[in-house]
Amino acid sequence: MVTAGPGVTNAMTGIGNTHVSRAPVLAFAGTPPRPQEHRGRLQDMDHTQVVRSVTRYARTVRQSSLALQQFNEAVARAFGEGPEPGPVYLDLPTDTLREEFPHHLLLDEHF
Repeated sequence: MVTAGPGVTNAMTGIGNTHVSRAPVLAFAGTPPRPQEHRGRLQDMDHTQVVRSVTRYARTVRQSSLALQQFNEAVARAFGEGPEPGPVYLDLPTDTLREEFPHHLLLDEHF
């Protein structure tokens, strides 16, 4: 788990190494709130495009209701569902992280 901008770029060496060794790694980063994307805010960059060439899966989770679906897909890809195992990447805008998670999607053991 890294911060936006330089946190992602500094993690590229480690992510690249796990890509070459086909190690299943899940990398997370935060991003600016969705309404402030692509407006030149500090550390605002398209992280998924930066990491795409060295990951098996790279997505931005823009809605809390999609978080479990995206997480499950990322984990499956990391462990080799698809061509081969390797690193995956998810980033989450700060406003998505603060959203109320839909309770009907939670399993009993999460309460």
